[in-house]
Amino acid sequence: MNVNRCGYYACQANPESNRQKQDTKFLDLIKQSWLESGSIYGYRKMADDLRDIGAKCDERRVYKLMKQAKLASQRGYTLPLNYL
Repeated sequence: MNVNRCGYYACQANPESNRQKQDTKFLDLIKQSWLESGSIYGYRKMADDLRDIGAKCDERRVYKLMKQAKLASQRGYTLPLNYL
């Protein structure tokens, strides 16, 4: 493996990067907001909610995190059978 020694030991000392730490924090906020919405909100609304509480993130990052966690918005609407 063509890796510098100092880079290898730096990864050993601090395996989780700042980006990964932020992603886990954002993912916790996304899951909480997604569950509070009744599993209806998608990544656009989640990004708006995160911005409202002061988190700095864009829609692409929220989309990526939601896709990795397999969180999706509700698609379509069906009426109950006894509605008619």
